[in-house]
Amino acid sequence: MPSSRNWPTVNPSRILEEMREGIKDYRYLITLERLIRGAGKRRETDEAGEFLKQLREEISGELAECVEPSSSLTWRAIPKKAWTAERYNRLRREVTTQILGVRDAIGEPDRQGADAEDWR
Repeated sequence: MPSSRNWPTVNPSRILEEMREGIKDYRYLITLERLIRGAGKRRETDEAGEFLKQLREEISGELAECVEPSSSLTWRAIPKKAWTAERYNRLRREVTTQILGVRDAIGEPDRQGADAEDWR
């Protein structure tokens, strides 16, 4: 990743930071999915399941729908298509709220039924 100064110096910390954030996002989604599976049929799990369904629909698609090449080596976000920091933060808050809502409703999840992972 080119740095903002002293080009062509690379800035690997930004890449690592973004990867770390993506892994954390994935882990939160898996946590929510496992809680839903272990909780059984409840209003909270129905709401959380619908939230995940809508999120999957929202993030489906191709990368080319959100970014475009800006040179032979880089790309830029297509205006009004790329995810902003505000959008990520809003969704992270919503995922966390769903996790807490399901967890509070069930107390302890059924770990036996919570192992399947369909989030891909």
